[in-house]
Amino acid sequence: AAAAWGVRLCTPAASVSPSQIEAIWDFETIEIMCEAPPALEEDFGLPARVRGGWGECIYELFNSPVASVSGSSLPGAKEVFFGQMPTFLGKQQIAKPYVIATRRREQLLHIAVRLFGFARFWADEAEDALIAALHKGIALRNGGKVRASLRVVDVRREYGILPRRPEDNGIRNAKLIFETPFSVRSSGIPVLDPSAVLLGLGARISGLARWMDMSVDTEWKALKKLADEELQFDISGLQQVRWSRHSRNHPTRPIPMSGFIGTLSIAGRLSPFLPFLTIGETCHAGGQATLGLG
Repeated sequence: AAAAWGVRLCTPAASVSPSQIEAIWDFETIEIMCEAPPALEEDFGLPARVRGGWGECIYELFNSPVASVSGSSLPGAKEVFFGQMPTFLGKQQIAKPYVIATRRREQLLHIAVRLFGFARFWADEAEDALIAALHKGIALRNGGKVRASLRVVDVRREYGILPRRPEDNGIRNAKLIFETPFSVRSSGIPVLDPSAVLLGLGARISGLARWMDMSVDTEWKALKKLADEELQFDISGLQQVRWSRHSRNHPTRPIPMSGFIGTLSIAGRLSPFLPFLTIGETCHAGGQATLGLG
């Protein structure tokens, strides 16, 4: 099952342009509204804590392969959401097919997991494990051992596609507003490289497109040259933030985290990047999107 699944991801049915992948981009969002205890720290580490609890329940509940409609065996939710992703083109790793986000709206905490492409096949398992994790309890703070159960008030599921984007008409200015930190690294070191945000977003979308049985065909080197030479970036609206998280494998060892929030303004010939910017609103930008970043 795993071998066949990896082959499917690495050998897409068709190669499409950025504009074409924008037109067929699809996803399903599982949104859970719940009552959170006052002691729950709602910081940049909360999505990672929710993901940790979600992962524990997926390991407990959905550790085995499942049968598809055709009767063939498919990998279980554990492998899809937390397993090692295959690589394509010799080095680029296929992105995990989801993002997670948390947001307070009035009195309720909204927790959303978005699944891309055929990862929607495992949406029921994703929802069941997330509800189980909230009942079981989420750590009140980063690195904390005390957990609290979150009472689920409502659950919503919504299938989504991107609205048709108007012709760009020579758009030359854009503002990217990051509500959660985006993280870009060079040789493992966090850097503030605005052009890498755009190019990394394109690479991320290219990896996620494999979950739609597509590959993205574009001149990546030409896009890098365009970003480096013809775009102007204003980073004055960004600020760096730092926090820490803990992993399931090393619960007592804090992992330093950092990123940038705020507004990144871009000016110049944006047309080649507009599909990536439009899609990026659904799939986050930068690294560690499955922890709620970007």
